[in-house]
Amino acid sequence: MTVLLAVTAALFGGYVLGRYRPWTRLGDWAEWRLRADGQWWITSTRRELLVATIFVITWPRSAWNAWQLRNSPSAPAPEVPRLDPNWATNRTDKEA
Repeated sequence: MTVLLAVTAALFGGYVLGRYRPWTRLGDWAEWRLRADGQWWITSTRRELLVATIFVITWPRSAWNAWQLRNSPSAPAPEVPRLDPNWATNRTDKEA
């Protein structure tokens, strides 16, 4: 009877944790603190390290991509299209 109760409690606990998803919630919180908040650096150094460590543990691929792109140059500005002032005289009969 004790074994059955322990198995039932373990299954119920696993179900509750699976529905609550604490790992995902912790990762989302750390990502929000590092990226969207913008004021995470104002707090103490210990807190910064804790949040950064949580982010690296919960989102390793995103953390690695962010680390690789930290000093990458910005994308060049796209070229502005030049309009031909004589476009009406230069078009062919098929375009008309």
